[in-house]
Amino acid sequence: MPFNASVRGSYGATGRFGAAGGGILYAFTSHTFTTGGKHGRFGPTLASLQSAYSGQSWAQNALYFSQGRAEGYQVWTVPQTGIYQIEAAGSRGSDGAGTNAYGKGAIMRARFTLSASDKLEILVGQQPSDTSDNAAINVSGAAAGGGGTFVVIYNTTTPLVIAGGGGGRYSSATTDAIRSGQTKRQPLYAGYNYSPASSGSNPVIGYGGSGYHAGGGGGLLGGGIPYPGRSLADSAAGIDNRAGGQAYTHGASFNGSNDFGTYYGIGGNASGYANVLGGFGGGGGGHSGNNTGGGGGGYSGGLGGQTSLGGSYNDGVGGGSFFAASATNRATSDGYYDDGNTGITSIGSYNDGPGYVIITKL
Repeated sequence: MPFNASVRGSYGATGRFGAAGGGILYAFTSHTFTTGGKHGRFGPTLASLQSAYSGQSWAQNALYFSQGRAEGYQVWTVPQTGIYQIEAAGSRGSDGAGTNAYGKGAIMRARFTLSASDKLEILVGQQPSDTSDNAAINVSGAAAGGGGTFVVIYNTTTPLVIAGGGGGRYSSATTDAIRSGQTKRQPLYAGYNYSPASSGSNPVIGYGGSGYHAGGGGGLLGGGIPYPGRSLADSAAGIDNRAGGQAYTHGASFNGSNDFGTYYGIGGNASGYANVLGGFGGGGGGHSGNNTGGGGGGYSGGLGGQTSLGGSYNDGVGGGSFFAASATNRATSDGYYDDGNTGITSIGSYNDGPGYVIITKL
């Protein structure tokens, strides 16, 4: 089904969409949107993405491809009315134990009816890194969360597909099902999550996960919570230890307000704790002092590792994932979603690398 009429229309170049129409704006069959080779907590520049997509003439045209609300947010214009398949994959986390058992990213795939000139805003989740944006995936004693991958209707907070990033891994007690990206909106162990609107056993979905020794993953609507007693403002700015990953829509929301500026999507900073940074897309920072992993970013952020909850929680929990109600032909990594497994195809694998988005005209 097409987008809801309440979010469609002719809003001009800076609005939600351009004028709807049935013509072909440019030739298109399929494209993979990537991180442009970037790692760590900050997203790629528009110039680096255009270079990575140099074979696509539309990527060099500001009418069809541009930067969204912040650096690393990719705005893509639909070239022709029709059915499109969108496959989104969250990024893997990092492994502080050095055994390559990090949390992997969820893969979510579905079809949507889109119209020519519709605009989508895409954030591709990145792998954690050291402070120089190198691929320092396995650093002894530190494990950060991978970034979630988001495909959202431009200039709104209305997502089509979100794929959760993997949590940072330290212990051997947590299963892949816990630390890998979740194929449902609210990650496992939601009762331990904390959001600005609710705490304890009733967190609001869409917000970040809680953090204790490691930072929680960021969600669509609110950032992950850092180590208790640390400043949320400093966490949003990335200048505090064990920081929570930041939200897709804004930095860190607390007590119902947007207090800390526009630190869109950045990963958590674990400065002073082996300098492993959460991945762009809301990955939480890890904590080497307590051997705990950051939560993955996603629709709802994953829980940061907490030794106080027992060894099985030393790893970060993978971030949550999402399908819009208009999605058809849905498929997920494990064949499950919020409404169970009816009508859901199993892809049979999780993402073992940086995030990506593949859009294909059918």
